Amino acid sequence: MRPGIVTYNPFLQLLFASGQVPMPLLEVFWSMGMSRSIIAGVRLGIFDVLALDAKDAATIANSINGDPNSVKVLLDALTGFGYLHRKAGLYSLTSKSRKWLQSTTSNSLVEGIRFIGDLFQGIEPIETAILAGKVDNFHHKTNSPDFWRDYMRGLAKIASLVSEQVIRRIPVSNAEPKRLLDVGGGHGMFSVAFCRRYPTAQAEILDLPEVLPHGQALVKEAGYAERIQYRSGDLRTIEWGDNFDVVFLFNILHNLSAAECATAISKAHTALRPSGTIVILDSQHEGGQDQLSALAGFNELFFFLVSGSQAWPEATIRDWLQSSNFQNCKRGTTIPLPGLLMLTAQNS
Repeated sequence: MRPGIVTYNPFLQLLFASGQVPMPLLEVFWSMGMSRSIIAGVRLGIFDVLALDAKDAATIANSINGDPNSVKVLLDALTGFGYLHRKAGLYSLTSKSRKWLQSTTSNSLVEGIRFIGDLFQGIEPIETAILAGKVDNFHHKTNSPDFWRDYMRGLAKIASLVSEQVIRRIPVSNAEPKRLLDVGGGHGMFSVAFCRRYPTAQAEILDLPEVLPHGQALVKEAGYAERIQYRSGDLRTIEWGDNFDVVFLFNILHNLSAAECATAISKAHTALRPSGTIVILDSQHEGGQDQLSALAGFNELFFFLVSGSQAWPEATIRDWLQSSNFQNCKRGTTIPLPGLLMLTAQNS
Protein backbone atom coordinates (compact mmCIF):
# COMPACT_ATOMS: atom_id res chain seq x y z
CA MET A 1 0.00 0.00 0.00
CA ARG A 2 1.33 3.42 -0.94
CA PRO A 3 -0.87 6.43 -0.10
CA GLY A 4 -0.88 9.45 -2.36
CA ILE A 5 -2.96 12.05 -4.14
CA VAL A 6 -5.40 10.56 -6.63
CA THR A 7 -7.38 12.44 -9.27
CA TYR A 8 -10.22 11.19 -11.47
CA ASN A 9 -9.94 14.09 -13.88
CA PRO A 10 -8.33 12.75 -17.11
CA PHE A 11 -6.49 16.01 -17.77
CA LEU A 12 -5.03 16.08 -14.26
CA GLN A 13 -4.10 12.40 -14.53
CA LEU A 14 -1.99 13.21 -17.60
CA LEU A 15 -0.52 16.22 -15.84
CA PHE A 16 0.42 14.13 -12.78
CA ALA A 17 1.93 11.45 -15.00
CA SER A 18 4.07 14.03 -16.79
CA GLY A 19 6.07 14.70 -13.64
CA GLN A 20 5.52 18.45 -13.94
CA VAL A 21 3.30 18.75 -10.86
CA PRO A 22 5.25 19.52 -7.63
CA MET A 23 3.92 16.45 -5.83
CA PRO A 24 6.13 16.73 -2.70
CA LEU A 25 4.64 20.14 -1.99
CA LEU A 26 1.07 18.91 -2.50
CA GLU A 27 1.58 15.76 -0.47
CA VAL A 28 3.08 17.62 2.49
CA PHE A 29 0.41 20.31 2.41
CA TRP A 30 -2.65 18.11 1.93
CA SER A 31 -1.65 15.17 4.13
CA MET A 32 -0.87 17.47 7.05
CA GLY A 33 -4.08 19.39 6.47
CA MET A 34 -6.18 16.24 6.33
CA SER A 35 -4.81 14.65 9.49
CA ARG A 36 -4.97 17.85 11.53
CA SER A 37 -8.52 18.56 10.33
CA ILE A 38 -9.79 15.10 11.26
CA ILE A 39 -8.12 15.21 14.70
CA ALA A 40 -9.59 18.67 15.34
CA GLY A 41 -13.04 17.52 14.25
CA VAL A 42 -12.85 14.54 16.62
CA ARG A 43 -11.56 16.58 19.56
CA LEU A 44 -14.26 19.24 19.09
CA GLY A 45 -17.04 16.65 18.81
CA ILE A 46 -18.21 17.85 15.40
CA PHE A 47 -19.08 14.37 14.16
CA ASP A 48 -21.21 13.68 17.25
CA VAL A 49 -23.08 16.97 16.80
CA LEU A 50 -24.09 15.80 13.32
CA ALA A 51 -25.14 12.31 14.41
CA LEU A 52 -28.88 12.83 13.98
CA ASP A 53 -29.33 15.36 11.20
CA ALA A 54 -27.71 18.01 9.00
CA LYS A 55 -26.95 21.39 10.54
CA ASP A 56 -25.62 24.75 9.47
CA ALA A 57 -22.30 26.15 10.68
CA ALA A 58 -23.90 28.50 13.23
CA THR A 59 -25.82 25.66 14.90
CA ILE A 60 -22.73 23.45 15.01
CA ALA A 61 -20.64 26.31 16.42
CA ASN A 62 -23.23 26.91 19.14
CA SER A 63 -23.18 23.22 20.08
CA ILE A 64 -19.41 23.23 20.63
CA ASN A 65 -19.16 26.79 21.98
CA GLY A 66 -17.13 27.94 19.01
CA ASP A 67 -16.98 30.97 16.73
CA PRO A 68 -19.33 30.44 13.74
CA ASN A 69 -16.91 31.80 11.14
CA SER A 70 -13.90 29.76 12.28
CA VAL A 71 -16.01 26.63 12.78
CA LYS A 72 -17.23 26.99 9.20
CA VAL A 73 -13.60 27.02 8.01
CA LEU A 74 -12.99 23.63 9.64
CA LEU A 75 -16.31 22.25 8.37
CA ASP A 76 -15.41 23.23 4.82
CA ALA A 77 -12.00 21.58 5.14
CA LEU A 78 -13.64 18.35 6.36
CA THR A 79 -16.05 18.60 3.45
CA GLY A 80 -13.20 18.93 0.98
CA PHE A 81 -11.44 15.93 2.48
CA GLY A 82 -14.58 13.78 2.16
CA TYR A 83 -15.56 13.55 5.82
CA LEU A 84 -18.58 15.85 5.64
CA HIS A 85 -21.15 16.58 2.95
CA ARG A 86 -22.44 20.12 2.36
CA LYS A 87 -25.71 20.94 0.62
CA ALA A 88 -27.57 24.26 0.72
CA GLY A 89 -25.36 25.38 3.60
CA LEU A 90 -26.14 22.34 5.74
CA TYR A 91 -23.43 19.89 6.79
CA SER A 92 -23.98 16.17 7.26
CA LEU A 93 -21.87 13.07 7.84
CA THR A 94 -20.49 10.99 4.99
CA SER A 95 -20.68 7.20 5.26
CA LYS A 96 -17.12 6.81 6.56
CA SER A 97 -17.44 9.52 9.20
CA ARG A 98 -20.78 8.07 10.31
CA LYS A 99 -19.20 4.62 10.70
CA TRP A 100 -15.87 5.54 12.28
CA LEU A 101 -15.93 9.02 13.80
CA GLN A 102 -18.92 9.11 16.14
CA SER A 103 -18.07 8.36 19.75
CA THR A 104 -21.15 6.22 20.40
CA THR A 105 -20.95 3.74 17.50
CA SER A 106 -19.57 0.22 17.83
CA ASN A 107 -16.92 0.98 15.19
CA SER A 108 -15.87 4.30 16.72
CA LEU A 109 -12.22 5.27 16.30
CA VAL A 110 -12.61 8.47 18.30
CA GLU A 111 -10.46 7.38 21.24
CA GLY A 112 -7.77 6.01 18.95
CA ILE A 113 -7.62 9.17 16.84
CA ARG A 114 -7.61 11.39 19.92
CA PHE A 115 -4.66 9.45 21.31
CA ILE A 116 -2.75 9.56 18.01
CA GLY A 117 -3.15 13.33 18.07
CA ASP A 118 -1.84 13.51 21.64
CA LEU A 119 1.07 11.22 20.80
CA PHE A 120 2.21 13.26 17.82
CA GLN A 121 1.98 16.44 19.87
CA GLY A 122 4.46 14.95 22.32
CA ILE A 123 7.00 13.81 19.73
CA GLU A 124 10.07 15.99 19.51
CA PRO A 125 10.96 17.36 16.06
CA ILE A 126 12.01 14.54 13.75
CA GLU A 127 15.17 16.35 12.72
CA THR A 128 16.29 16.62 16.36
CA ALA A 129 15.71 12.92 17.03
CA ILE A 130 17.46 11.82 13.84
CA LEU A 131 20.55 13.91 14.50
CA ALA A 132 20.73 12.77 18.14
CA GLY A 133 20.30 9.13 17.17
CA LYS A 134 18.53 8.32 20.42
CA VAL A 135 14.95 8.66 21.69
CA ASP A 136 13.59 7.76 25.11
CA ASN A 137 10.84 5.14 25.06
CA PHE A 138 7.63 6.96 26.02
CA HIS A 139 6.44 3.91 27.98
CA HIS A 140 9.12 4.61 30.56
CA LYS A 141 8.64 8.37 30.86
CA THR A 142 6.61 10.02 33.62
CA ASN A 143 3.13 10.24 32.11
CA SER A 144 -0.13 11.35 33.70
CA PRO A 145 -2.99 8.94 34.55
CA ASP A 146 -5.03 10.65 31.83
CA PHE A 147 -2.31 9.80 29.30
CA TRP A 148 -2.39 6.11 30.25
CA ARG A 149 -6.19 6.06 30.22
CA ASP A 150 -6.38 7.54 26.73
CA TYR A 151 -3.55 5.28 25.56
CA MET A 152 -5.26 2.10 26.76
CA ARG A 153 -8.68 3.11 25.48
CA GLY A 154 -7.24 4.14 22.13
CA LEU A 155 -5.39 0.85 21.73
CA ALA A 156 -8.44 -1.09 22.91
CA LYS A 157 -10.60 0.45 20.21
CA ILE A 158 -8.04 -0.29 17.49
CA ALA A 159 -7.52 -3.86 18.77
CA SER A 160 -11.26 -4.51 18.83
CA LEU A 161 -11.32 -4.09 15.04
CA VAL A 162 -9.20 -7.21 14.55
CA SER A 163 -9.16 -9.16 17.83
CA GLU A 164 -11.79 -11.77 16.92
CA GLN A 165 -10.20 -12.42 13.51
CA VAL A 166 -6.72 -12.71 15.02
CA ILE A 167 -7.81 -15.22 17.67
CA ARG A 168 -9.62 -17.39 15.11
CA ARG A 169 -6.39 -17.67 13.10
CA ILE A 170 -4.21 -18.95 15.93
CA PRO A 171 -3.32 -22.65 15.61
CA VAL A 172 -3.22 -24.17 19.11
CA SER A 173 -1.95 -27.63 20.00
CA ASN A 174 -4.68 -28.08 22.61
CA ALA A 175 -8.26 -28.16 21.36
CA GLU A 176 -9.16 -26.12 24.44
CA PRO A 177 -6.17 -24.13 25.77
CA LYS A 178 -6.47 -23.31 29.47
CA ARG A 179 -3.85 -20.65 30.22
CA LEU A 180 -2.87 -17.56 28.24
CA LEU A 181 -0.08 -15.13 29.06
CA ASP A 182 -0.66 -11.80 27.30
CA VAL A 183 2.62 -9.89 27.63
CA GLY A 184 2.19 -6.13 27.44
CA GLY A 185 -1.48 -6.64 26.58
CA GLY A 186 -2.69 -3.95 28.98
CA HIS A 187 -5.93 -2.94 27.25
CA GLY A 188 -7.06 -6.57 27.43
CA MET A 189 -9.04 -6.83 24.22
CA PHE A 190 -7.02 -9.73 22.79
CA SER A 191 -7.33 -11.62 26.08
CA VAL A 192 -11.07 -10.93 26.07
CA ALA A 193 -11.37 -12.32 22.52
CA PHE A 194 -9.30 -15.38 23.51
CA CYS A 195 -11.49 -16.12 26.56
CA ARG A 196 -14.61 -15.60 24.47
CA ARG A 197 -13.43 -18.21 21.96
CA TYR A 198 -12.28 -20.68 24.65
CA PRO A 199 -14.91 -20.68 27.42
CA THR A 200 -12.77 -22.50 30.02
CA ALA A 201 -9.58 -20.48 29.43
CA GLN A 202 -8.01 -18.08 31.93
CA ALA A 203 -5.75 -15.19 30.90
CA GLU A 204 -2.99 -13.34 32.72
CA ILE A 205 -1.88 -9.93 31.46
CA LEU A 206 1.60 -8.72 32.36
CA ASP A 207 2.07 -4.97 32.01
CA LEU A 208 3.41 -1.81 33.62
CA PRO A 209 1.82 -0.70 36.92
CA GLU A 210 0.57 2.56 35.37
CA VAL A 211 -1.47 0.55 32.87
CA LEU A 212 -3.23 -1.81 35.24
CA PRO A 213 -6.16 0.27 36.56
CA HIS A 214 -7.14 1.34 33.05
CA GLY A 215 -6.83 -2.16 31.59
CA GLN A 216 -8.78 -3.66 34.48
CA ALA A 217 -11.58 -1.16 33.89
CA LEU A 218 -11.77 -2.11 30.20
CA VAL A 219 -11.81 -5.84 30.96
CA LYS A 220 -14.53 -5.31 33.58
CA GLU A 221 -16.60 -3.36 31.05
CA ALA A 222 -16.25 -6.29 28.65
CA GLY A 223 -17.51 -8.66 31.36
CA TYR A 224 -14.36 -10.77 31.74
CA ALA A 225 -12.88 -9.59 35.05
CA GLU A 226 -13.40 -13.05 36.59
CA ARG A 227 -11.27 -14.81 33.98
CA ILE A 228 -8.57 -12.23 33.21
CA GLN A 229 -6.05 -11.33 35.88
CA TYR A 230 -3.37 -8.62 35.78
CA ARG A 231 0.21 -8.81 37.02
CA SER A 232 2.32 -5.69 37.45
CA GLY A 233 5.85 -5.56 36.11
CA ASP A 234 8.30 -4.57 33.40
CA LEU A 235 8.45 -7.41 30.87
CA ARG A 236 12.18 -6.77 30.42
CA THR A 237 13.09 -7.54 34.02
CA ILE A 238 10.33 -9.61 35.64
CA GLU A 239 10.02 -13.40 35.37
CA TRP A 240 7.02 -14.43 33.31
CA GLY A 241 6.02 -17.70 35.00
CA ASP A 242 5.58 -21.07 33.34
CA ASN A 243 3.22 -23.78 32.06
CA PHE A 244 1.16 -21.49 29.83
CA ASP A 245 -0.54 -22.96 26.75
CA VAL A 246 -0.23 -19.75 24.73
CA VAL A 247 1.91 -16.61 25.01
CA PHE A 248 1.00 -13.41 23.17
CA LEU A 249 3.61 -10.86 22.14
CA PHE A 250 1.24 -8.42 20.47
CA ASN A 251 2.68 -5.09 19.34
CA ILE A 252 5.57 -5.47 21.77
CA LEU A 253 8.71 -6.07 19.71
CA HIS A 254 8.62 -2.69 18.00
CA ASN A 255 9.05 -1.10 21.43
CA LEU A 256 12.17 -3.12 22.30
CA SER A 257 15.80 -3.15 21.23
CA ALA A 258 17.13 -6.13 19.27
CA ALA A 259 18.67 -7.64 22.42
CA GLU A 260 15.45 -7.11 24.37
CA CYS A 261 13.41 -8.76 21.59
CA ALA A 262 15.63 -11.84 21.64
CA THR A 263 15.34 -12.02 25.44
CA ALA A 264 11.56 -11.61 25.35
CA ILE A 265 11.17 -14.48 22.88
CA SER A 266 13.47 -16.63 25.03
CA LYS A 267 11.32 -15.82 28.07
CA ALA A 268 8.22 -16.84 26.12
CA HIS A 269 9.85 -20.20 25.43
CA THR A 270 10.49 -20.69 29.16
CA ALA A 271 6.93 -19.64 30.05
CA LEU A 272 5.28 -22.15 27.70
CA ARG A 273 4.53 -25.77 28.43
CA PRO A 274 5.92 -28.33 25.93
CA SER A 275 4.21 -27.85 22.54
CA GLY A 276 2.78 -24.52 23.70
CA THR A 277 2.26 -21.72 21.16
CA ILE A 278 3.84 -18.30 20.89
CA VAL A 279 1.92 -15.75 18.83
CA ILE A 280 3.62 -12.59 17.61
CA LEU A 281 1.61 -9.75 16.14
CA ASP A 282 3.56 -6.73 15.01
CA SER A 283 4.08 -4.23 12.24
CA GLN A 284 5.04 -5.76 8.92
CA HIS A 285 8.45 -4.92 7.49
CA GLU A 286 9.99 -6.40 4.35
CA GLY A 287 13.60 -5.97 5.46
CA GLY A 288 16.41 -6.38 2.94
CA GLN A 289 18.01 -3.61 0.93
CA ASP A 290 15.37 -3.04 -1.76
CA GLN A 291 12.19 -0.97 -1.98
CA LEU A 292 9.89 -0.65 1.05
CA SER A 293 6.15 -0.13 1.29
CA ALA A 294 4.89 3.14 2.76
CA LEU A 295 3.69 1.28 5.85
CA ALA A 296 7.03 -0.39 6.50
CA GLY A 297 9.03 2.77 5.95
CA PHE A 298 6.81 4.96 8.11
CA ASN A 299 6.48 2.38 10.89
CA GLU A 300 10.25 2.18 11.10
CA LEU A 301 10.39 5.94 11.61
CA PHE A 302 7.35 6.13 13.90
CA PHE A 303 8.56 3.52 16.39
CA PHE A 304 11.98 5.11 16.47
CA LEU A 305 10.38 8.44 17.37
CA VAL A 306 8.11 7.09 20.12
CA SER A 307 10.14 4.17 21.50
CA GLY A 308 13.68 4.52 20.19
CA SER A 309 13.20 1.16 18.44
CA GLN A 310 11.87 0.11 15.04
CA ALA A 311 9.58 -2.25 13.14
CA TRP A 312 11.63 -5.46 12.86
CA PRO A 313 11.86 -7.45 9.60
CA GLU A 314 10.09 -10.80 9.54
CA ALA A 315 13.36 -12.62 8.82
CA THR A 316 14.91 -11.14 11.97
CA ILE A 317 11.96 -12.25 14.12
CA ARG A 318 12.16 -15.75 12.65
CA ASP A 319 15.86 -15.87 13.55
CA TRP A 320 15.04 -14.96 17.16
CA LEU A 321 12.40 -17.70 17.26
CA GLN A 322 14.81 -20.28 15.89
CA SER A 323 17.55 -19.22 18.32
CA SER A 324 15.12 -19.83 21.22
CA ASN A 325 14.35 -23.35 19.90
CA PHE A 326 10.86 -22.62 18.64
CA GLN A 327 9.69 -24.89 15.84
CA ASN A 328 7.12 -24.92 13.06
CA CYS A 329 7.10 -21.14 12.58
CA LYS A 330 4.21 -20.10 10.36
CA ARG A 331 2.92 -16.84 9.04
CA GLY A 332 -0.73 -16.19 9.78
CA THR A 333 -3.24 -15.45 7.08
CA THR A 334 -4.11 -11.87 6.24
CA ILE A 335 -6.15 -10.01 8.83
CA PRO A 336 -8.28 -6.93 8.12
CA LEU A 337 -5.88 -4.19 9.17
CA PRO A 338 -3.13 -3.29 6.69
CA GLY A 339 0.48 -3.69 7.71
CA LEU A 340 0.22 -6.36 10.42
CA LEU A 341 2.45 -9.42 10.59
CA MET A 342 1.32 -12.51 12.50
CA LEU A 343 3.74 -15.34 13.29
CA THR A 344 3.09 -18.49 15.33
CA ALA A 345 5.51 -21.15 16.52
CA GLN A 346 5.55 -24.10 18.91
CA ASN A 347 7.69 -24.70 21.96
CA SER A 348 10.04 -27.64 21.41
